[in-house]
Amino acid sequence: MFSHKPNNGIIDFCSSENIRVVWKNGETFQIFNIQNGADELFNPDNLM
Repeated sequence: MFSHKPNNGIIDFCSSENIRVVWKNGETFQIFNIQNGADELFNPDNLM
């Protein structure tokens, strides 16, 4: 988990290694969705 959105190079590297990228955005958490290439609200239930 990152304290803010990482740069695209880090997101690309983590995604290529099948690592999910999550960061804090104010009072919420965001996740990079590798399937559609978009930032989304993080919901841990969606990882299962």
